[in-house]
Amino acid sequence: MTYDSPADNSKFTRKHDIAFPILTDEQSEHIRRFGLLNETIDPATRYFGVPHPGIFIISPAGKVVAKLAEENYRDRPTVAAVLEAVDQRLLND
Repeated sequence: MTYDSPADNSKFTRKHDIAFPILTDEQSEHIRRFGLLNETIDPATRYFGVPHPGIFIISPAGKVVAKLAEENYRDRPTVAAVLEAVDQRLLND
């Protein structure tokens, strides 16, 4: 999910040959609800609304069962951390 426009997301997915949809949240409403809003960004800039990087693991029933998020936009959850979260999810079923 990004705060970019649908047109920008479309352009990005075509350029990078991404086969899955990227969700648009131009007003950062859902970004706020998920607790991902980067509040260090000046609200007067065009970058306000950007989320912290994050990954959600969602169960087949639609329940968020894990949230991996980083404070710094340059950091991303590691593949190992994501796999561990998925493994934990499978163990708890």
